[in-house]
Amino acid sequence: MRWILVATLAAALLACGSSESQAPDAATEAPTGTSLEQPPYRLAGLAIERSGNLYLAGQPDRAALEAARDAGVVAVVNLRRSVEMTWDEASAVEQLGLAYYHVPVGGSNDRSAAFAEVDRIVAELEGPVLVHCASGGRVRLWLAQSSLPGS
Repeated sequence: MRWILVATLAAALLACGSSESQAPDAATEAPTGTSLEQPPYRLAGLAIERSGNLYLAGQPDRAALEAARDAGVVAVVNLRRSVEMTWDEASAVEQLGLAYYHVPVGGSNDRSAAFAEVDRIVAELEGPVLVHCASGGRVRLWLAQSSLPGS
């Protein structure tokens, strides 16, 4: 009986700590605000990293996408796999007038081919680009392996 209770509690803790992102609600984000002048950088509460014209982040919500647009971002590159996505980010991005690119990284996908595709997309775009995944890990991995100048 005790092991059932322990197993149930462990499962509940794992579920609460899941990195799966749902359509984030800006009202639940903290801290809020946009700061792109000096670290720590934020887009509507979403912590980001900057590298030149690249904004690197975990999953943005609609408020962060709006803040990105207002900051001059011209495109969003999503590295999440389709099975991870829980909201229609593509529609939200396109409604804001931004270009949207989905380059899934993970699972059985060829990471080097996906990263080369991200390099190609970013190199062709004129203006700042927001590149994201669920937590920012795949974004950092892409940037470390990128063949873009200055990366």
